[in-house]
Amino acid sequence: MGQWHTQPKVITDGETRHESALCRLRKIKPNVPFIHNVYRQGQLFNDGKIIELPKNPSIPPYYEIVQKTDIDFDFHVPEATKISLYKK
Repeated sequence: MGQWHTQPKVITDGETRHESALCRLRKIKPNVPFIHNVYRQGQLFNDGKIIELPKNPSIPPYYEIVQKTDIDFDFHVPEATKISLYKK
């Protein structure tokens, strides 16, 4: 499934349904090309490594989408967490 959280459409995997922030935003503003994930804190897994994110107090402790320009949006995420998808 790749990076489902950045996909512009709903992704399904059997009984699991993933609807990204971009997909939700495009329901309201169809011409948005992409959305940037901005994390307040947590851990990311990228390129085979775990990356510790320092606490960023400028990001609120709740989810929000912030419009920066006509087509540029940030998705504020309070904490990056590991997402595991597995097949039964």
